Amino acid sequence: MRKRLPILLIIIFLVAGLLPPSAPVIAQTTPPTSTYPTTEPGVLLVGYREGATPRLMDLPSQAGMAAQGQELQALTALNVIKIRVPAGMEEQVRQELLQDPDVRFVEPDYLVEAQLIPNDPRWEEQYGQRGVNAPDAWDITTGSSSITLAVVDSGIDSRHPEFSGRLVQGYDFVDEDRTPQDDCGHGTHVAGIAAATGNNRAGVAGMDWHAKVMPIRVISDTGGRCSGPTSGLASGILYAVTHGAKIINLSVGLGPGQFSQVLEDAVRYAYQQGVAVFAAAGNNGGTSLLHPASSPYVMAVGATNTVLTDKASFSNSTSQDNQRMIVAPGMSILSTTPLGYFLYEDFGVERRYGLMSGTSMATPFASGAAALMASLPEFNTPEKIYQAMTATARDIGPTAGWDRRTGYGLLQVDLAMGFEDFTPPSTPAAALEYDWVSSPDCPQVEYLWDDASDGNVVPLADQDARVVVQLNAPLAFAGQTFASVVISANGYVAFDPGAPAYGDTTNYPLPWPAPPNLLVSPLWADLTQSVGGQVYFKDTSDRFIVQWDQVSYRGMYPGDSQLTFQVIFYRSSGHIMFQYHTLKGPGSDGSRGTVGIETGPDTGTQYAYNQSGKLKPGLAILFVPAEPGSTRNVLDCLFVTREELTGCQQLPPFGADLARETRDLPDDVQLSIRLLRVVPRNWPESFLSLEHFAEITAEPGVSFARVCYAYTMTDVLRAGGRPQNLFLAVSQPRAKTWQPLSTQADTAGTQLIATLDHLSVFGVFATRPMQLPETGAALAQQRPPVAGLAVLGLLLGCLVWHWKKR
Repeated sequence: MRKRLPILLIIIFLVAGLLPPSAPVIAQTTPPTSTYPTTEPGVLLVGYREGATPRLMDLPSQAGMAAQGQELQALTALNVIKIRVPAGMEEQVRQELLQDPDVRFVEPDYLVEAQLIPNDPRWEEQYGQRGVNAPDAWDITTGSSSITLAVVDSGIDSRHPEFSGRLVQGYDFVDEDRTPQDDCGHGTHVAGIAAATGNNRAGVAGMDWHAKVMPIRVISDTGGRCSGPTSGLASGILYAVTHGAKIINLSVGLGPGQFSQVLEDAVRYAYQQGVAVFAAAGNNGGTSLLHPASSPYVMAVGATNTVLTDKASFSNSTSQDNQRMIVAPGMSILSTTPLGYFLYEDFGVERRYGLMSGTSMATPFASGAAALMASLPEFNTPEKIYQAMTATARDIGPTAGWDRRTGYGLLQVDLAMGFEDFTPPSTPAAALEYDWVSSPDCPQVEYLWDDASDGNVVPLADQDARVVVQLNAPLAFAGQTFASVVISANGYVAFDPGAPAYGDTTNYPLPWPAPPNLLVSPLWADLTQSVGGQVYFKDTSDRFIVQWDQVSYRGMYPGDSQLTFQVIFYRSSGHIMFQYHTLKGPGSDGSRGTVGIETGPDTGTQYAYNQSGKLKPGLAILFVPAEPGSTRNVLDCLFVTREELTGCQQLPPFGADLARETRDLPDDVQLSIRLLRVVPRNWPESFLSLEHFAEITAEPGVSFARVCYAYTMTDVLRAGGRPQNLFLAVSQPRAKTWQPLSTQADTAGTQLIATLDHLSVFGVFATRPMQLPETGAALAQQRPPVAGLAVLGLLLGCLVWHWKKR
């Protein structure tokens, strides 16, 4: 299984008591149990797939928009909407939304919370700057006002003299205004480490003395704790990017083993826009980085002890080989604090300047150093900044080179600024894509169970175990060749033996950024064979089969849950087949599980994610490899192209025209047309279905499309003899019905055409029983023509005359 969805987003902030150098430093590694809520009641974040338009009219009747202003704008940029639902119905609405194939994920709006241990006495001021060689770096530059560093946190006390003349307009996502004043003290302290003005005969010196500082407030004092929702944090990241920040400091992280798709999308967007992001490694002393520090788009920063010889006891380590991480001073750090009352004053932190500890404090050493580097022309991308920092860090770990405790080592900003040996980011060969077609919709795909229970038993020691299996012959997958595979008890096969195991409670949609990223999952769920069932594999010359046989969902007895399914890898063709033999018990219809293939952190093909009705006994799903961007017709059931985006002949009888006279199409639009035989049959009784359906999609999304259908004489006869009586309709999953579209009948081209602003599942209909509409308008009652009556009368007269003559 994979990493758990976050229960609580935690600001990595510990304030540790200052003690004499010879005394032990006590750090809180296990937060106290909180009785506070961990989510915003009645709020959900809904992420739509790329190419899908959030359709407000399709939201459940209980739901309504919750975001506004800057937050709405930022979340929309991530293709995410924030909705409000009745408290207590969050999970019910979440499951309903997940039935929509356009919905990528639905997660609660988790709360951001700060945790701390207070400090009192000062014992040495600003040893941290010396420890990372900032004085030598200042001989090169002390920063530039052309660079903006965003502190996405609890705001900044704008009255503090250390930031005089250097604050640029930020935003307050707590109060939805433009005054992000710090009422916790955390954001002001972080900002001072990164950017307090130096050489001004007052207070302290930050890492960068001249960069502009953008305060963005996403957490606040909420009844004795500093907290806020993840939607605000993601919005803050987007705001920083779109308003010119080049560096973002995130002294934040999720709970251990947890992950948020909204935050991952936000930091990825920042990286892709050329913004370097620094995030705290975590304060629970764990062996894995917290998210978003674990993201490949972020530089993770851990904290050292006061003598800079090892990590601080509370600082997290990394569990992934060569994960991008450095360390910086993080214990008893002196920095700026608000001038007036703030929350952490209650914990002993002094006004104006105070001491705090944590990876929250280590992170701004690195982000401030990045601001210095960004002022030099050679450091014009996040990747160059990251490379320079990791390549020049001082090795302080227990082993030579990179290690799990301290990553690449202690930040050395002066050496990083002199680094020149950049390595261009590797551009791997294009991985294969996978298209899927299934037995219910594609006659060429047959369910033929290939029993593997007479093969080899997979020696899974427990219900969440993974086992590496050596292959008799190599398997090709995603453009690579593998000599072994990893088989998991939890319903997936992975091609990444070195990656850590997933968490053991929650499955996620594909693609999913965290490793392993080469994944084949016929039913990735929380499964167990410990109370019955077995997992087998069979390796022959032409195929490799993995079969989960009579396993069950964890927490259920075999009598209540029984699942038998398999994945078949065909060596010669590269095809992959999922087959489902027995699906018994709650969740076995697909409502508990992820089905699909992942070829990388951002690439994959998903058949279903927690969608009821998607799985049934006797189902076969075939995945066919293809070159990315190529035009292909898969068994006359699926058509994919980046070239044939106009006209209506792509996969007869359906087609789509994406061109618009007033606007050019982007170069990377990919059109997909999938013919369907099985669709929700919830159209109005007045609709006469002609049993022609297609799912038409475009990625990235388009705001204009003509959907076409080439009708036949059989269609016309079923519609009462007039093509104008046919019409196209679009499926509306949320409303659980079909909406008729304004349809034009092109009799010259024998086509039906409907123009709309998004693509979805379409069907061809007429109106039953006899009063057929003419593209929506009722027909007038037809009367026999006068000429016809005259001819009929003449014939009758002749018959009467002939009878009398006889």
